[in-house]
Amino acid sequence: MKSEYQDLDNIVLAMDEVQTDPIILTYLISHLLTRNSVFHQPRVGCVKCKSTGELVYPHSWIELSGGWTVDLRLNQAFNTFDRYPQGIFDPSSYRNLQYFGMPLTVPEFEPSELDEMTDFMFSKLFSVQGLDTRVSGGCYDCI
Repeated sequence: MKSEYQDLDNIVLAMDEVQTDPIILTYLISHLLTRNSVFHQPRVGCVKCKSTGELVYPHSWIELSGGWTVDLRLNQAFNTFDRYPQGIFDPSSYRNLQYFGMPLTVPEFEPSELDEMTDFMFSKLFSVQGLDTRVSGGCYDCI
């Protein structure tokens, strides 16, 4: 993993504790990335396992610069425990997976709204990590 993404990956993996809809989780991660001025593109679409033909739809994930991907719900979506990557990963290392999708527009949320969507796990998680939950710029343009 790129060293610039290592610390971020630890925080993203901690967000797996938030039991919510995958789209909402994508919004939360996008909020985190925007807060930290990390260039990214949220996406919605489907993922196909080429060897089995299984297709997960709808599915959401985030693309980072350099071709890296953020995906926390792939194993859950395919109903497996440890077969697919989780967190931040290089999709070229998983040639068996094929992502298809389009940009996902992420609404701007107040921290209180993010808390409501996650039963207050959002603020708890960020306070443990010592992070500020307020957005102050950043970008999520297409890459």
